[in-house]
Amino acid sequence: MKLVSSNKFKLKEFQRFGLDVDIQEGLDLKEVLGTSKEVVIYKAIEAGENLLVEDTILEVDGVEIVDIRKKIDQLSQYKGKEATWRVSLACLVDGEVLYSTAVIKGEIKEPQTNPDKGFGFDPYFYPNSDMNLSLHSLELLGLKDSFSARKMAIENFLNENENFEKISLDSIPKWKGEYQKIH
Repeated sequence: MKLVSSNKFKLKEFQRFGLDVDIQEGLDLKEVLGTSKEVVIYKAIEAGENLLVEDTILEVDGVEIVDIRKKIDQLSQYKGKEATWRVSLACLVDGEVLYSTAVIKGEIKEPQTNPDKGFGFDPYFYPNSDMNLSLHSLELLGLKDSFSARKMAIENFLNENENFEKISLDSIPKWKGEYQKIH
């Protein structure tokens, strides 16, 4: 199985969490304008057999921040707002889309560390816990994996736990909606 991504950091995380994957670079998959579940299902279909796709969403006050990579510098405006980190995975295998998801609830706060040294929204996202630390601070302490939506989604995928589904390719209609317009 290969992970469709150009992000070597994600590859190392996926491998650390128990998925025996290599990276499949060069695929620029379109993202449907739909739910996070629809996004990964249709990305998996477009990617093809045995190519794992991921969609990471940060929701703030129930609103998805689309293409968060390009909006990291705007996160300070959401200080004090409830946030959800959602990771969804999907892979087309033998006529079925294997799908899993996981969420971590938290809050957006000012970074405790230099945000340029953290990955993505990690310096701004504080998981709900008694520790009151950002994902980036938790990573520096070696504790991030205990608060990782990505790790939970991978465990759901590998163990077919809750939030895991096998969806017959025949039951998935051709996408007729719009696609995300990423600027």
